[in-house]
This record gives sequence, structure tokens and C-alpha cells, in this order.
Amino acid sequence: MRNKLPSFIKLPRYKRFNYKPVYYDAEKEELAQRIARIEKEVATEKRGELDSELLRKRLRSVWERGSRQGIIQKSNIRVALIAAFLFAVIYLYLNS
Repeated sequence: MRNKLPSFIKLPRYKRFNYKPVYYDAEKEELAQRIARIEKEVATEKRGELDSELLRKRLRSVWERGSRQGIIQKSNIRVALIAAFLFAVIYLYLNS
């Protein structure tokens, strides 16, 4: 052991951190939620009961999926119209 003498100057001590990085995988979490939901649905169907919460979640997911698909479809139509308009303008410009 070292002999420690009192001093008026404090030397900095090294700090150690126990940092463990956390990785978030959205697809993995969504898959786990879907598996849990399906297992719960199967269990309630085996008992012959209706779970209103599960029905609400199912309807909400179907509605969200439909709205996302509609938004993507509208976006694709806009891009196609803009591309057709630009093509027509360029064609008319080059032929005149």
C-alpha cells in the first residue's frame, strides 16, 4: 500500500461508467406485441369469450393499416401526375 500524505491539491480521479448500450428494434418489438395479442386472442376463443379490448385493438390496427395504404396510394398518384406533367412540358419544349 502506498502511504498517503495529506495534500492541499486534489488530483482528479478517473471516473468509471457502467454504460451498456441499448439497441431498439422496432420490428422485433412489433412482432412480440403481435405474438402476445394473437396468443391472447386464441386463449379467449378457446374459452368462448369475447374480449372487447381485443376487438378494439383489432379494429384500430385494421383502420390504421388501411389509412397508411391510402396515404401511400395517394402519394404515388401525385408523383405519377407530376412526372407526366413534367414529361409533357419537356416534350412540348423540345418539339417547338
